[in-house]
Amino acid sequence: MMNRECYSFRAMNTDVHVIEEFPWQEGSKEEMKRWFQEVEQTCSRFLPANELAQFNEAEVGTVVKVSPLLFEVIKRAIHYSTITDGYFNPLVGRIMEEIGYDRSFEQMVEIEERYDPVIVQREVAPLQFDDASCTILKQTEEKVDLGGLAKGWAVDRGGRLMRQVGVAEGQLNAGGDLTMWGDQETLIGIAHPEKEAVDIAQFYMREGSVATSNKVFRSWRQGDIQRHHLLNGQTGLPADSDIVQATVFAKTTAEAEVIAKVLCIFTFDKALSWMLDHFPHAAALIIHENGQVKVSHTIKHYTKKLMLS
Repeated sequence: MMNRECYSFRAMNTDVHVIEEFPWQEGSKEEMKRWFQEVEQTCSRFLPANELAQFNEAEVGTVVKVSPLLFEVIKRAIHYSTITDGYFNPLVGRIMEEIGYDRSFEQMVEIEERYDPVIVQREVAPLQFDDASCTILKQTEEKVDLGGLAKGWAVDRGGRLMRQVGVAEGQLNAGGDLTMWGDQETLIGIAHPEKEAVDIAQFYMREGSVATSNKVFRSWRQGDIQRHHLLNGQTGLPADSDIVQATVFAKTTAEAEVIAKVLCIFTFDKALSWMLDHFPHAAALIIHENGQVKVSHTIKHYTKKLMLS
């Protein structure tokens, strides 16, 4: 007998929603919650004594033994930094702190002092990975910030765990980082960039991964400057772009998260061409600050019907 289960829980500073249809197994809800909690406890930069914090505090030149989980997420982050030409940059943890994003967003306060970040050019690889020993040679003073990548990666792995135990039809959504699989098409909404309760677009999808980045919801003031959490990894500065939101469809949720973040760095007229040059399989819907919407032609690979509001 097939059973449909829907449940939600709070983890990684967001709401996680799970829909699964499979021969019922006890304890799946608790297992999924424990998984997201494990990723959060390991990868969040807002927990001062966790494994990521210990790695960030290690001295330059140190070979650091880390857990397989942290090893894989940091290595994946550096991989995406390389293939995006540094526009996605996980080595901005210290800059994030200096511009005021040094705590979970709901706890943030306005900052009077202004800070102008600088990205240091490196002659050696900042981090070197040894797969056999699960160690990382740290050759930079910069702090790692795994942010949305860790959340997207947790969604991907969570979906894999569900499929491994026989979930033939399922959805896993962590604050807009979504993966889904199965035979049944589902109607999914893309939130308006300034009105979370309103959809600016809707689409039907059967299988795939989606993530959205938005410059509006996580913004604050530092001195006389309006800051937000989407940094240009090449400059260390909050992205100066006319794009307010990007929704990306990709092979994995982690990849969609990275691409969406980078698209918000580019201008409206150049973003999609950059994406198709670097990630030709991906698709995106981007929104200009004046409300104009642009969709890549590759959207047809992910949905047969996209409706704009």
